[in-house]
Amino acid sequence: MANLGSLYARITDSSVQAKNGRVYSHKVQARDEGRKLIKVEVYSANGVALGGQHVRQGTGEVVVFDSEMPEVLAQVASEEHKRDWKEAERVYMSTLARYLDNAVGKPPSHDRAQWPQDYTAKRERAEKMFGATTPSLEFCRRHPHGRPPLASCEVLEDLPAPITDANRDATRLEGLISRLVEGLGARVAQGARAR
Repeated sequence: MANLGSLYARITDSSVQAKNGRVYSHKVQARDEGRKLIKVEVYSANGVALGGQHVRQGTGEVVVFDSEMPEVLAQVASEEHKRDWKEAERVYMSTLARYLDNAVGKPPSHDRAQWPQDYTAKRERAEKMFGATTPSLEFCRRHPHGRPPLASCEVLEDLPAPITDANRDATRLEGLISRLVEGLGARVAQGARAR
Protein backbone atom coordinates (compact mmCIF):
# COMPACT_ATOMS: atom_id res chain seq x y z
CA MET A 1 0.00 0.00 0.00
CA ALA A 2 2.81 2.44 0.81
CA ASN A 3 4.08 2.38 -2.79
CA LEU A 4 0.74 3.55 -4.18
CA GLY A 5 1.34 7.13 -3.14
CA SER A 6 -1.10 9.68 -1.80
CA LEU A 7 -4.26 11.16 -3.24
CA TYR A 8 -3.12 14.59 -2.09
CA ALA A 9 0.17 16.34 -2.75
CA ARG A 10 2.15 17.01 0.40
CA ILE A 11 2.24 20.62 1.39
CA THR A 12 5.50 21.54 3.00
CA ASP A 13 5.50 23.12 6.42
CA SER A 14 7.22 26.50 6.09
CA SER A 15 7.65 26.85 9.85
CA VAL A 16 9.00 30.14 11.13
CA GLN A 17 10.44 31.24 14.46
CA ALA A 18 9.04 34.45 15.92
CA LYS A 19 10.81 36.92 18.20
CA ASN A 20 9.13 35.28 21.20
CA GLY A 21 11.14 32.12 20.44
CA ARG A 22 8.13 30.00 19.48
CA VAL A 23 8.12 28.16 16.17
CA TYR A 24 4.88 28.56 14.23
CA SER A 25 3.71 26.07 11.63
CA HIS A 26 2.65 27.47 8.26
CA LYS A 27 1.36 24.52 6.23
CA VAL A 28 0.46 26.15 2.94
CA GLN A 29 2.05 26.26 -0.50
CA ALA A 30 5.19 28.39 -0.05
CA ARG A 31 5.56 31.55 -2.07
CA ASP A 32 8.03 34.42 -2.17
CA GLU A 33 6.03 36.80 0.01
CA GLY A 34 6.34 38.24 3.50
CA ARG A 35 4.16 36.91 6.29
CA LYS A 36 2.51 38.14 9.45
CA LEU A 37 2.00 36.49 12.82
CA ILE A 38 -1.50 37.43 13.94
CA LYS A 39 -3.52 36.83 17.09
CA VAL A 40 -7.21 36.21 16.45
CA GLU A 41 -10.25 35.57 18.60
CA VAL A 42 -12.49 33.15 16.71
CA TYR A 43 -16.18 33.36 17.56
CA SER A 44 -17.44 30.62 15.24
CA ALA A 45 -17.93 27.27 17.01
CA ASN A 46 -16.63 25.46 13.91
CA GLY A 47 -13.54 27.62 13.69
CA VAL A 48 -12.56 29.49 10.55
CA ALA A 49 -10.20 29.13 7.59
CA LEU A 50 -7.55 31.84 7.53
CA GLY A 51 -4.96 31.81 4.79
CA GLY A 52 -5.71 28.19 3.95
CA GLN A 53 -5.39 26.99 7.56
CA HIS A 54 -8.07 25.99 10.04
CA VAL A 55 -8.14 28.04 13.25
CA ARG A 56 -10.24 26.69 16.12
CA GLN A 57 -12.73 28.61 18.24
CA GLY A 58 -11.14 30.76 20.93
CA THR A 59 -7.98 32.87 20.93
CA GLY A 60 -5.05 31.68 18.87
CA GLU A 61 -2.04 32.73 16.84
CA VAL A 62 -1.60 31.94 13.15
CA VAL A 63 0.80 32.84 10.32
CA VAL A 64 -0.64 34.28 7.10
CA PHE A 65 0.86 35.87 3.97
CA ASP A 66 0.80 39.68 3.74
CA SER A 67 -1.59 39.59 0.77
CA GLU A 68 -4.12 37.58 2.82
CA MET A 69 -4.53 40.27 5.48
CA PRO A 70 -7.36 42.18 3.75
CA GLU A 71 -9.38 38.94 3.55
CA VAL A 72 -8.67 38.20 7.24
CA LEU A 73 -9.61 41.73 8.34
CA ALA A 74 -12.86 41.51 6.34
CA GLN A 75 -13.90 38.66 8.66
CA VAL A 76 -13.53 40.71 11.87
CA ALA A 77 -16.70 41.93 13.58
CA SER A 78 -17.12 45.70 13.52
CA GLU A 79 -18.19 47.77 16.52
CA GLU A 80 -21.70 47.78 15.03
CA HIS A 81 -21.67 43.97 14.88
CA LYS A 82 -20.53 43.75 18.52
CA ARG A 83 -23.18 46.23 19.66
CA ASP A 84 -25.91 44.44 17.69
CA TRP A 85 -24.80 41.05 19.09
CA LYS A 86 -25.20 42.33 22.67
CA GLU A 87 -28.63 43.65 21.75
CA ALA A 88 -29.55 40.28 20.19
CA GLU A 89 -28.51 38.50 23.40
CA ARG A 90 -30.58 40.96 25.47
CA VAL A 91 -33.64 40.41 23.25
CA TYR A 92 -33.18 36.64 23.44
CA MET A 93 -32.88 36.64 27.25
CA SER A 94 -35.95 38.83 27.71
CA THR A 95 -37.97 36.67 25.26
CA LEU A 96 -36.84 33.52 27.10
CA ALA A 97 -37.71 35.05 30.50
CA ARG A 98 -41.23 35.98 29.30
CA TYR A 99 -41.74 32.47 27.92
CA LEU A 100 -40.56 30.84 31.16
CA ASP A 101 -42.74 33.12 33.30
CA ASN A 102 -45.77 32.14 31.18
CA ALA A 103 -44.89 28.42 31.04
CA VAL A 104 -44.00 27.78 34.71
CA GLY A 105 -44.79 31.00 36.54
CA LYS A 106 -42.61 33.77 37.92
CA PRO A 107 -39.66 32.71 40.08
CA PRO A 108 -40.48 32.56 43.82
CA SER A 109 -37.37 34.68 44.61
CA HIS A 110 -34.42 36.38 42.93
CA ASP A 111 -32.02 33.91 44.59
CA ARG A 112 -32.03 30.79 42.41
CA ALA A 113 -30.52 28.72 45.25
CA GLN A 114 -33.74 29.21 47.26
CA TRP A 115 -36.11 27.98 44.53
CA PRO A 116 -38.03 24.76 45.31
CA GLN A 117 -36.62 21.71 43.54
CA ASP A 118 -39.80 20.98 41.56
CA TYR A 119 -39.99 24.60 40.29
CA THR A 120 -36.31 24.48 39.23
CA ALA A 121 -36.86 21.18 37.38
CA LYS A 122 -39.96 22.53 35.57
CA ARG A 123 -38.14 25.72 34.60
CA GLU A 124 -35.12 23.79 33.27
CA ARG A 125 -37.41 21.51 31.21
CA ALA A 126 -39.24 24.52 29.79
CA GLU A 127 -35.94 26.22 28.99
CA LYS A 128 -34.81 23.16 26.98
CA MET A 129 -38.09 23.18 25.04
CA PHE A 130 -37.85 26.89 24.19
CA GLY A 131 -37.09 27.27 20.50
CA ALA A 132 -38.81 30.46 19.43
CA THR A 133 -35.53 32.34 18.93
CA THR A 134 -31.79 32.35 19.56
CA PRO A 135 -29.24 35.16 19.82
CA SER A 136 -28.05 34.22 16.30
CA LEU A 137 -31.57 34.45 14.89
CA GLU A 138 -32.12 37.83 16.53
CA PHE A 139 -28.77 39.04 15.17
CA CYS A 140 -29.66 37.86 11.64
CA ARG A 141 -32.74 40.07 11.65
CA ARG A 142 -30.35 43.04 11.27
CA HIS A 143 -27.44 41.27 9.58
CA PRO A 144 -28.71 38.65 7.10
CA HIS A 145 -25.22 37.23 6.52
CA GLY A 146 -24.80 36.44 10.21
CA ARG A 147 -22.07 37.28 12.66
CA PRO A 148 -18.51 37.55 11.30
CA PRO A 149 -16.34 34.63 12.47
CA LEU A 150 -13.63 36.77 14.12
CA ALA A 151 -14.19 38.89 17.20
CA SER A 152 -10.72 40.48 16.89
CA CYS A 153 -7.44 40.39 14.97
CA GLU A 154 -4.08 41.85 16.01
CA VAL A 155 -0.81 41.78 14.04
CA LEU A 156 1.93 40.62 16.42
CA GLU A 157 4.94 40.53 14.12
CA ASP A 158 6.12 40.80 10.52
CA LEU A 159 7.82 37.57 9.43
CA PRO A 160 10.10 36.76 6.48
CA ALA A 161 8.98 34.92 3.37
CA PRO A 162 9.47 31.15 3.40
CA ILE A 163 12.41 29.70 1.47
CA THR A 164 11.32 28.98 -2.11
CA ASP A 165 13.17 28.13 -5.30
CA ALA A 166 12.66 31.75 -6.37
CA ASN A 167 14.27 33.33 -3.32
CA ARG A 168 16.75 30.59 -2.23
CA ASP A 169 19.56 31.84 -4.50
CA ALA A 170 18.89 35.49 -3.67
CA THR A 171 18.98 34.71 0.06
CA ARG A 172 22.24 32.76 -0.34
CA LEU A 173 23.78 35.62 -2.39
CA GLU A 174 22.71 38.21 0.22
CA GLY A 175 24.42 36.13 2.92
CA LEU A 176 27.62 35.85 0.88
CA ILE A 177 27.66 39.58 0.16
CA SER A 178 27.11 40.37 3.86
CA ARG A 179 30.03 38.14 4.87
CA LEU A 180 32.22 39.67 2.13
CA VAL A 181 31.42 43.22 3.27
CA GLU A 182 32.10 42.29 6.92
CA GLY A 183 35.41 40.68 5.93
CA LEU A 184 36.48 43.68 3.85
CA GLY A 185 35.52 46.01 6.67
CA ALA A 186 37.62 44.01 9.12
CA ARG A 187 40.61 44.04 6.72
CA VAL A 188 40.35 47.78 6.17
CA ALA A 189 40.16 48.33 9.94
CA GLN A 190 43.27 46.14 10.46
CA GLY A 191 45.13 48.04 7.76
CA ALA A 192 44.23 51.40 9.35
CA ARG A 193 45.51 50.24 12.76
CA ALA A 194 48.73 48.89 11.26
CA ARG A 195 49.74 52.33 9.96
